[in-house]
Amino acid sequence: MRKLALVLLIACAAGGIASLRASGVEDATDPARNGSLPCEELSTQGGVARAAHGIVHVANVCGFVGTDVELQSRKDTRGKVHDYAFVGTMGAGLRIFDVTDRTHPAVAGGYLDSGWENDVQVRGNLAVATFDGVNGEDSSASTCLKTRYPTAHGQGIDLYKLVFDPVSATFDMRLIGCIANPPGGAHNASINPRGDWLAISNCCSDWSMDIVDLRPIARGGEPVLRYRFIDDLHAGTTATTGDARCPASGVPTCISMRGPDGGIAVGSWRPHDIFYSSDGGTAYVAAINSTWIVDVSSVLSGEMKTISIIPNVSSGTVDDPRNISISHQADVSRDGKILIVSDERGGGLTETGCNTDAGGVIGGLHFFALAPIANEPATAAASLASPVKLGDYFIPNPTMTPDPLSPALAKLPRLERACTAHVFRLGGNGSTSAGPIQRGYDGVSTLGRRQLSEAWYGAGVWAIDFSGRSSNTDGTKEDPRSTWGNTIAWNVMPGADTWSAKEYKGGVFAGDIVRGFDVYRYAGCDGLTCTGSTGVTFEVDPLDSVLVDPVTGALP
Repeated sequence: MRKLALVLLIACAAGGIASLRASGVEDATDPARNGSLPCEELSTQGGVARAAHGIVHVANVCGFVGTDVELQSRKDTRGKVHDYAFVGTMGAGLRIFDVTDRTHPAVAGGYLDSGWENDVQVRGNLAVATFDGVNGEDSSASTCLKTRYPTAHGQGIDLYKLVFDPVSATFDMRLIGCIANPPGGAHNASINPRGDWLAISNCCSDWSMDIVDLRPIARGGEPVLRYRFIDDLHAGTTATTGDARCPASGVPTCISMRGPDGGIAVGSWRPHDIFYSSDGGTAYVAAINSTWIVDVSSVLSGEMKTISIIPNVSSGTVDDPRNISISHQADVSRDGKILIVSDERGGGLTETGCNTDAGGVIGGLHFFALAPIANEPATAAASLASPVKLGDYFIPNPTMTPDPLSPALAKLPRLERACTAHVFRLGGNGSTSAGPIQRGYDGVSTLGRRQLSEAWYGAGVWAIDFSGRSSNTDGTKEDPRSTWGNTIAWNVMPGADTWSAKEYKGGVFAGDIVRGFDVYRYAGCDGLTCTGSTGVTFEVDPLDSVLVDPVTGALP
């Protein structure tokens, strides 16, 4: 067991980033391995934005490179509800903050094992952190992976048990075990809402989805890596590390992906991020080269059936921003009718249009109907098997004041802040599914069912309505390339390089690879109560907010 110690974490973060820079390894997706700004540059309780409309900054926690964020709530012994943010980092381990008081995030736990890139997953009392060297380089300080799998190049995941103390309202994190998945590593991980398995997105070396069986945990055992669903282009090949992508041992068992017609699909399966239907039976896979909808109801028996594949390019070339360059995230609305695909064009590094050129080609959001949409006759036959494109959204280019942190930013390893779509959260959705990933812990965005919060790297944090076609009649002039979705609000803080932005109970919680961890609120709103016309709507399902008993863990 390793309890979080702030001084050690910061030291570890500095060492981890230094070793990453020394490796010299680059990749097309999420290559921005950064160092954090010194705390004296930006530690504030609220701050002045470079550009803002409708979103107000209220707090910052600095001193580490923030990445993904997940949310959860618990009751203490007095019955008070506490909200928690689980923050992934580059080099500082998984960190937990009590964010009940939005203006004063307080440390509530953490775990020291660190590495690139520390995607975070939380379901009930299970937490997962990922370690991905991208091209196989060893970027993990996971003691478990180093000890148990010394030849795995630090690639894989750590799994932790969250032990909640209802008296202090803090967490003790205890290591359950680890799973090595060389040679490619774990770029992201997605726990199925059923809780009996998780999928590792192994996008950048092996082009595969690795299936981990979680059932042994309930029996006091450790999880097991079962299957590797791999693009046939990489099946039977060897990685740059010299390791076979389909091990001769047969662990995991390799299965080549097939298209909807049952034929082998080649070159389009590179799972980067995975989202599920509320029952866990369908997966929506952002696979870099395309977007897949697959039946995963029998995945623990080694079966995965492809329902449909959405190509990145529908007409013309990839340089047309209405086509997708990198299918980065693919989530569905709570009612399952709209699929939103984000395009991390340029890998979050090269597309700097919103900082340098109002007409720059930047990544955006792409909307697909999976069922008939009112007043959209073209969607009459839309289904999981036949998605219909609704349109695209690109942030308008707000006027920004000069960045006062530019001199400090120039000293960091990341030389340019890109402006492209990254991690978002839809209203009504939790960690990996429509609704809560597990009842009794909430974590569901309270935004309206057709609104979302979005991180846009150097362009900060955004709120977007995707209920209909783009329009300039609401007072915000949209990007002329936008055809679906409308801007609600935005905030671009000094030094912003925002990785993830997720709304929860009226707050927006953001991991930032320069600033650390930021908390925002919507202007004119106190929690879920707003005055005036803000454009933001909130919607709460009472079943989402039911919490387990803090002592017994039972649902009421």
